[in-house]
Formats: sequence, C-alpha cells, structure tokens
Amino acid sequence: MGAILPGAGQVVPEFGGEYDFSMPTVSLRAHYDGKTIHLDEPFELPEGARLIVTVLEPKQSDLERDSWFEISARGLARAYGDTEPEYSDADLVP
Repeated sequence: MGAILPGAGQVVPEFGGEYDFSMPTVSLRAHYDGKTIHLDEPFELPEGARLIVTVLEPKQSDLERDSWFEISARGLARAYGDTEPEYSDADLVP
C-alpha cells in the first residue's frame, strides 16, 4: 500500500520539515538549447521552486510520435478554427 501524502499547504517533518505540498507535482515538457532549459509550454513557477530534471534520451520513435502529434494538432486547429462554420442539429443527416 502506498504512502498517504499530506494536503496542500502542509509542511511535513518526515520530508525534512521543508517540503511544502501547496504546489502540485506536475510533469512538464522542456528542451535544452545548449545553455538553458526552456519549458515547451507556459507554466507559472514561483521563484525558488524546487525542481527535479530528468534527461531523456531521444529515440526515433519519440521523434516520430512528436511529429505525428504536431501534424494532428494542426489538423484539429484547422477543423475547429474560427473559419469553420457552426453546424446545428438541422444540418445532421439521419
């Protein structure tokens, strides 16, 4: 059975008394440009936020999946974009 973690805002002695659970644990995609790590999507981090960085070895399948994801995202953006007409129930063919 797994450990039960404390609620938001609690500081717990078992974690050295310094871990504040008020910020959720999240996984964020990022890339390294040779000098600094950049998040791939905006995410607000408080100053001094503690991070764990895991470096992933790129695999061909990861690169291919990312390419398909990008193509799919562009297709969905076109399909649901501002230029797509609004359809009503009357437009449905039984």
